[in-house]
Amino acid sequence: MSAMTSVLTKGKLSRFETPAIAIDGVLPTEVLSEVLLCLSAKELCRLRLVCRAWRALTSEPIFVKAHSTHHPLIAGLCNRGSGEIHIMDISGHAIRQRRTEEAIDSYELSTQFGRIFISGGITGAYVLDLVAGAITVLPDLVINHVTYGPDYVLGYVPSTREYKVLCSTMCLMEGGAHKVFHVITLGRADGQWRQRADPPMSISGLSDQRAVINGVAYFLSNKDYNNTCAAGINIIMFDLVIEEWRQSVLQGPSSNAFSEAEKTVMKTDYMTYLQLVELNGCLVIVYSKWDDISVDLWFLVDMDKGLWTKRYSVCCSLTSWDECRLRPLVVLADGRIAFRGFYRRVLMAYDPKTSTWDDLASVGGYSSIAMLNGSLLC
Repeated sequence: MSAMTSVLTKGKLSRFETPAIAIDGVLPTEVLSEVLLCLSAKELCRLRLVCRAWRALTSEPIFVKAHSTHHPLIAGLCNRGSGEIHIMDISGHAIRQRRTEEAIDSYELSTQFGRIFISGGITGAYVLDLVAGAITVLPDLVINHVTYGPDYVLGYVPSTREYKVLCSTMCLMEGGAHKVFHVITLGRADGQWRQRADPPMSISGLSDQRAVINGVAYFLSNKDYNNTCAAGINIIMFDLVIEEWRQSVLQGPSSNAFSEAEKTVMKTDYMTYLQLVELNGCLVIVYSKWDDISVDLWFLVDMDKGLWTKRYSVCCSLTSWDECRLRPLVVLADGRIAFRGFYRRVLMAYDPKTSTWDDLASVGGYSSIAMLNGSLLC
């Protein structure tokens, strides 16, 4: 039995508990499922037109989850001016295209379970429902004396199935510049921004130093404003369910895990060397090391105890530090890790078993890309 079939047979849906029953009297469900799992999302969307039974089978949550695991998708925002979003496979082949006239001036893209968030800073922000095709334009946030921003983070709350957006804006107030925070719930009738309290520590405004997982937004602290960052890596958390900052600060890996040289580097150039990402549902700290041109991936394994483990130490095998600025996107089904290069503008796959690299696709035509943690089959 293949790995893909085993994913299905572990499910509890009655459709897959009786593999001897054939669909349309041709193939048993289990066999047909294995065949269909080998096809791309684009091919499956076409085959769904063959019969209702095939459409029903490929719409089952167990099948959709198994397919997205073996055929991850990427959303790409075309370079400024086009207003196009492309959905593509890991090899860069476009599966679906969508033009969003409102997003012409946008420069940043992120995703959350079937929604694509397009941020244009002062020009506005938009949310695309990938399945329905509808675009939600976020209402303007009227604040006086804005000096920087707004900066947005889209999050999904599994318990309520709501999508929320956290917005931070730097404003000039008495005593100097200060960040203010607001939240809005998409689809709510009032459609109003709600101001929230300040976090316990200043947060980084960099898009590669934040992640959203299971209704919680995580941010690396801002070293420029927090002297305590010199003592280690601090992560601030915003709970999207209750719309409040958690007063406890999540500590990064123990300082004993780093050499004295690495500690010195992080103190002096905290922003350059650290990233925060969601990787296959896990919170991961990405530490790019100058000395040996490598990247360490630290996974959070116990939130309550603040325990981290370094699962991967990736040898970049590249010619310069600039080329080693990498962001992990997904751990593929075969164990390889897909990375996005900041400077080479390519998708690359690293095999931890052989310590080798392969180029997957060029993404030079996109100003921003993100993993699509959803499916076109829903």
